Amino acid sequence: EEIIIRAVDIGDAYVPASQLICQGESAVIELDSVPSGASFLWTVSSPSASFGTVTNDDQAEAIVQPEVETVYELTYTDLTSGCINSELIIVEVAPKLELTSVPDSFSCDPLTGINVVNLVDAGEYAAVSNKKWYREVAPGPVIADPVSVDVSSSIDYFFAATNEFGCPDTLEISFVIEDAQQPVVSS
Repeated sequence: EEIIIRAVDIGDAYVPASQLICQGESAVIELDSVPSGASFLWTVSSPSASFGTVTNDDQAEAIVQPEVETVYELTYTDLTSGCINSELIIVEVAPKLELTSVPDSFSCDPLTGINVVNLVDAGEYAAVSNKKWYREVAPGPVIADPVSVDVSSSIDYFFAATNEFGCPDTLEISFVIEDAQQPVVSS
């Protein structure tokens, strides 16, 4: 009688070690390559399921939205041999950028020499990177820093930037020029 023992290597290292996302965002965890003939199961390993969700938990690519740094486990089974392997990935959550809002500016008269850049919180402006300014629509054509602008009609400026983790935010700065209303005097 002959006994045959077959060792099947279903591979490993399909999952990247870690992935960084910005707070409040979701991410797709993509495998470096997809083992053929395998079934998949994604689960939250830690801290607990209440801090991170998984959709497409039975697919090769999972969509996750953790609130805090979360470890996800991928268990995959070779459908031919029945061999099972699992891997872990850490999804780190970077703080999102939240630029301080600027109240709308209202005027009955045109404004001249306005330094729009100075309306952004100075500390925030110094701390962010990838600074871009837009006029009327964002994203749109990037404009030079609006340090001395004349405003003769209502207009919006947009300031977009990222924090040190690459998390973006966009701030809208509106100027509203209203026609002065002439009083109606009844006799």
